[in-house]
Amino acid sequence: MKFLAIFALLAIKIFALNIVNGDVVILKLDKSTTELSFGSKQIPLIEAPNSSDKIAVLAANYRAKGDFALRIVDQNGSHEQIVALKKGEYKKEALSVAPGKVKPPKEAAARIKKELDEANAIYAITTP
Repeated sequence: MKFLAIFALLAIKIFALNIVNGDVVILKLDKSTTELSFGSKQIPLIEAPNSSDKIAVLAANYRAKGDFALRIVDQNGSHEQIVALKKGEYKKEALSVAPGKVKPPKEAAARIKKELDEANAIYAITTP
């Protein structure tokens, strides 16, 4: 029984899609794919320009840990693909900021919130 469990885990790791934290992968999917998601997040499907397949852009969160399962729905039903997250080797640096510059003045708070909301709205849009 232990052998089967170890074999199953090894098979999952071998056939898993690998992605590095903070990286992006373009997935090529069959044209019959109707939905792609992980957790509650839907990933938009785009018609591939040079074929009848579909593509999806999968971005790995820089701080995410552990593997996750992609849920793929097509004409044959729903199945999962394991995505193995690998820790990225990125340079680290430390910034030194004067204590007076860490917190913005209160009169700038409204402007900062407006600019943050505007930036978040722009980056939340996906266009095919």
